[in-house]
Amino acid sequence: MEIKLYGKLKGCRQCKMTKDFLINNGVEFEFIDVLADDSLPEMLKDEGFMSVPVVEIDGIKKFAGFRPDELAKLS
Repeated sequence: MEIKLYGKLKGCRQCKMTKDFLINNGVEFEFIDVLADDSLPEMLKDEGFMSVPVVEIDGIKKFAGFRPDELAKLS
């Protein structure tokens, strides 16, 4: 399973909580800072996401926000 976490490194409490949850539960993931590339926020908006974090599983963006119920399914 390939997991990508789209978020902000600074100023996003839900991003930090999601990142910490994954780390604390031993889930391997790639963190992608949406502020590092101007096209990323637009890409997420085009896919219907209005906020970060967004979790992508195996190439399909699944959910946004800090969702411990969904994150628990990944560990």
